[in-house]
Amino acid sequence: MSERPHIAIIGGGRVGASLAYAFAENGHTIKLGVTTRDGKLSQPDWGQYSPQNNLQVCQARAALAGAKTVLLTVADQQIKPVCEALSSHLEPSSVVAHCSGILGSDVLAAAADHGMATASVHPLASFPSVQAGIAWLSTREHGCYCYSEGDESALQALEPLFAGLGFKTRRVNPAAKPLYHAASVFACNYLNVLIELSLQCGDAADLERNELFEALRPLIDTTLANIASHGTTAALSGPVMRADLDTLSLHSQALAKIDPALEESYRDLGRHAVALAAQSKTLSDQQLKALLALLKKP
Repeated sequence: MSERPHIAIIGGGRVGASLAYAFAENGHTIKLGVTTRDGKLSQPDWGQYSPQNNLQVCQARAALAGAKTVLLTVADQQIKPVCEALSSHLEPSSVVAHCSGILGSDVLAAAADHGMATASVHPLASFPSVQAGIAWLSTREHGCYCYSEGDESALQALEPLFAGLGFKTRRVNPAAKPLYHAASVFACNYLNVLIELSLQCGDAADLERNELFEALRPLIDTTLANIASHGTTAALSGPVMRADLDTLSLHSQALAKIDPALEESYRDLGRHAVALAAQSKTLSDQQLKALLALLKKP
């Protein structure tokens, strides 16, 4: 059996520390490069997890020694300057990649200029904390995808590493990464916001927030299941799909009384719902026009 490659991960935040632990658990030698504070290494918050002996936390430059694969898991705005600062310290013929969802591998030009193969590799997943990241990565059956682009030689080295952690690896056009990343923001971050707006409606209705979420949870889960089975158009239900103008009007009036911005968001989303409903071809042109007239911006 061939020796698993030594991996340097630069950046000890939620993504970097979670991946470091998972790769070490999978048998790789890992050096996690972190910053120092008051002369001490900034240790990740491992919580109940204890890193194995093959995971060493050290300064960034020390992490590069002997590493043929280098992952930059720093904040997006730090990727380019960190790469520029470390490029002259990289091992010859190293693979250098970052884990940003929106930036392409071109921001690693400093490493490419030193003859390194470069790429971006983005785990399409949420890392709310180091402990949470370690927990779901450890299952290896999480079903998450990982999208990458860059030099072919870099991708040939990186994709098996992430597949070993249970990721389904796919390629993405670097020019399309902003749209790819926007898709993930809509599905993850803005879903969070939508649920919060729903709970705010409940707050105004004097409903207990935690209990309301528990009441909404089956509805949310069923909606996702219906989308998975039938697609977004067929899964759409509610007052827009019924062209129920009276209900939509009552919603709008009630929301305007508690928060005009919330009512505006309702109208905006309603117009998108009308566009989706139009695809089902179950509503007449007259009904669609009436819906849009009701939901138009004041």
